[in-house]
Amino acid sequence: MPAAPDSRTAPEARTRGVERFALLVAAAASLVLLGTVLWRCRLGFDFTDEGYYLASVAHPSLYVAGTTEFGFVYHPIFQWVTGTVPGLRRANVLVTAGLGWTLCFLLLRRVVVGREVGAAWDNRDLACAALVLSTSTLAWLNYWLPTPSYNSLNLQALLLAGIGFILVGSEKPHFGAGGWIVLGASVWLDMMAKPPSGAALCVVVALSLAISGRFNLRRLALSASAFAALCLLAAWTLFGSIPGAVERVLVGYKDVLLLQAGHTISESFRWDSFDLGAGETHALIAVSLAVFTATWLAQARFQPGRILAAAVVLASSLACVAIVTGRLVPPVSATRYQGLQYAAAPFGALAALLAGSRGRLLGPGARERLGLVTCFACLPFAYAFGSNTNYWFVASLAAFFWVVAGVVLATAAPAGVTPLRAVLPLAAFAQLGTAIVLFLSMENPYRQTQPLWQDRYAIRVAPNGSGLLVSRDFADYIDGLATQAAASGFKPGDPLVDLTGHYPGMLYLLGAKSIGAPWLIGGYPGSGKLAAAELGRVPRGDLERAWILAEPAPTRLPTWVLTENGMSFPGGWREVGTILSPNAEYPEHFVQHLFRPVR
Repeated sequence: MPAAPDSRTAPEARTRGVERFALLVAAAASLVLLGTVLWRCRLGFDFTDEGYYLASVAHPSLYVAGTTEFGFVYHPIFQWVTGTVPGLRRANVLVTAGLGWTLCFLLLRRVVVGREVGAAWDNRDLACAALVLSTSTLAWLNYWLPTPSYNSLNLQALLLAGIGFILVGSEKPHFGAGGWIVLGASVWLDMMAKPPSGAALCVVVALSLAISGRFNLRRLALSASAFAALCLLAAWTLFGSIPGAVERVLVGYKDVLLLQAGHTISESFRWDSFDLGAGETHALIAVSLAVFTATWLAQARFQPGRILAAAVVLASSLACVAIVTGRLVPPVSATRYQGLQYAAAPFGALAALLAGSRGRLLGPGARERLGLVTCFACLPFAYAFGSNTNYWFVASLAAFFWVVAGVVLATAAPAGVTPLRAVLPLAAFAQLGTAIVLFLSMENPYRQTQPLWQDRYAIRVAPNGSGLLVSRDFADYIDGLATQAAASGFKPGDPLVDLTGHYPGMLYLLGAKSIGAPWLIGGYPGSGKLAAAELGRVPRGDLERAWILAEPAPTRLPTWVLTENGMSFPGGWREVGTILSPNAEYPEHFVQHLFRPVR
């Protein structure tokens, strides 16, 4: 009997080769993008939020109240990198990218394997595609704050939840059971990062499980058991007891109420609007149409269409490399809602699916796909829930999940079409968007005075040194204040009260003990009351020997926060230095005053 003819013709083999080549180039572009981010983790510094993150991670057990416990989670990494800021940033980026890659690889294994036509794409191809997709996790660096924080832990917890949600649909029982456990662990981790997001995650997971037909109370009990076990373990090991953990949370929530910054439970339930400019709206439409066209061509049964789609992937990846290496300057400017452009991924993929599937959304597996799309589309809003900033803006920092929702839609390809090749255009466009976002964030780093690539002046961080490079004005300020403090007898570990309300980072750079809170934050209606309450929890001895940093900025804290706690300022202190602060946050400079205790 003659052998059956090979269905993989020579033209098909050539087209598959072109598609594989485009995939390899896209994967290489992702490595260049990730490598650039890791290299530039040694550049820049933010005195406000980043200073708060570093103080929290360096000494999490120093503070008796808190609504976020990300410092405890990241503290082992802080110790592992010996407290160096670039090392801490790089570890954070790698953990985030690694979780993103794992989620994408597992998802592609689930939606692609078993549905290939002709010669199957192997795990190496899936790994490369997952690498391209996972670069979109770097969208959270919109402001260039790569240091571990409650925001990054929130994102990492949601990535873990996505991994768990994929695993619960596994046909292998042990993988399915592991998925339920991972879901419970992700909720616990999100509660440690940002409790409102953890609560919202529970709602998203329950809704998505119900839609996908996998809601099962018995299996949910496994997730609940994992969550409860981790809560008990954290309560005993980190806070000494369950009552101690509860008291810490309650005091932290009272602090939230004192600050009046818009973080209360009632203020979390709101609907925010957003306003895309005409240019952004046109860009979103254009990118959605591009994703649709390229995805539709990739699904085509004629060879030229597929080759054209591969060429689009290749061109997009080359543009990505050109942007991150400084060879190409994208003709765009930073905007508040630029991250919403990632919505083009699901919009374009859905349009391609509707154009080519002819009702396949209602066919076999539609319920499972709908559950996955619901989960990934809603996770960015779980990330944003509880923030006092516009929800659409915050959600766009987790836009990776919108890209993944687009993957689920793109892989619901018509019968006879290889699902993986339909993903490549979407992944490449998301990769290019991430390159643009990172370019803009590095050109306009948060509360800094110049682009990152211009930072060339090394600074020293007490007591472990640093590989940080900053701008000239930042370096002059840091070195000047450090020199004055050291000349007056300041030593790393000495307590220091920051009355500026917005320079916790300087305390970290000096190696000071930031007493009361990682950041005595100013600028809110209740800032004074909160600072007084936080200093009231500090041992008397630390207050009496504390140094004080003050300036007449709008965020300054009133001196009565000291006198209310028995500190006879300025009588018990002597001014030992003055310095002009850089104008990173405000257009004008302010003279800062350093005071030494004289008792």
